[in-house]
Amino acid sequence: MSGMEVFQDSNERHRLTVQNRLLKQYERPVLSRLISGRTGLRVLDVGCNDGSKTAEWFSCGNVERVVGLEYHEELAAEARRCHGNGKFVFMPCDVESEDFPERLCRAMEQWKIEAFDLLYLSFVLMHLENPALLLKKLRRFLAPGGQIIVVEANDSASKLEPDPHCLLKGFLDILSCDPYGGDRQCGKTVPELLKKSGYGNISVESMTVDAREGEVRKKHDIFESFFSYLPQDLAVLRQKEADDSRLRDSRKWIESNYGELRKLVLSERAVISMGISIVTASGE
Repeated sequence: MSGMEVFQDSNERHRLTVQNRLLKQYERPVLSRLISGRTGLRVLDVGCNDGSKTAEWFSCGNVERVVGLEYHEELAAEARRCHGNGKFVFMPCDVESEDFPERLCRAMEQWKIEAFDLLYLSFVLMHLENPALLLKKLRRFLAPGGQIIVVEANDSASKLEPDPHCLLKGFLDILSCDPYGGDRQCGKTVPELLKKSGYGNISVESMTVDAREGEVRKKHDIFESFFSYLPQDLAVLRQKEADDSRLRDSRKWIESNYGELRKLVLSERAVISMGISIVTASGE
């Protein structure tokens, strides 16, 4: 998980708050269907950040226990401080470490959890060296009848109209080279990753987040969620790799086109779709 320190930045955490608000209308119906009519559910949230989304998503009475895993110790500590209780527990954990399964097993024994009924991963796989390996490791922790829900970016499905100068493509081309951005096509590969990792009943629940004519507030949220962080990332990279000619060209493009792209996305008549795949599967 190289470069993950960027996710502790206050601007980034605000962006995640907006992103969570935006995605709620897409994720909530899927989660409600998976949870509805069941009781005593045990949930594993991989990549829980500061725990705020975890607490909001899984506070319903159907869920008995939630374990949140977070790469950053500081964020895991904040999650424990703000949301930890008898129902929600949080722990720092690098899911790419070799001892991850053993650490999780020990924690489950401590909290008297035999297996999980639901695995939730949101924008996690795109930042891993080997996402399929993690999916295989996680499948062993699913209870019979358990399910997984994966949310990932898929920029190949993103569209903007009107866009006469192809500014969205120019932006996404730069974003694809952002080391902090992860694998921006990950969402496209999730169904195959799940299949290769032994999951079944794979279903693509949603492929895009859309805003149409008149949905100005939603367009603002989309721009904040999917566009605002690239200039910040380039500024951080400039301090680390000042002599990189590719980065210089990227910064020049952003300086020349970012404002116009924002106007296009936020315009009254614009239709914007950002590729976000929501995929569910069972462990059997």
